[in-house]
Amino acid sequence: MAARLYQMGLYPGSIIEVINNPGAGPVTVRVMNITIALGRGMAEKVIVELLG
Repeated sequence: MAARLYQMGLYPGSIIEVINNPGAGPVTVRVMNITIALGRGMAEKVIVELLG
């Protein structure tokens, strides 16, 4: 799965913007100006840190 996330541009240090997280179904994120839909199982394994 790590290889798949890397292919989508999700790697350590990436800046990710959550576009839509409806509570069920896929989570839509933007990374490097590309919008990606992640399944819940995959999205739950991505560890994030808030910028601020």
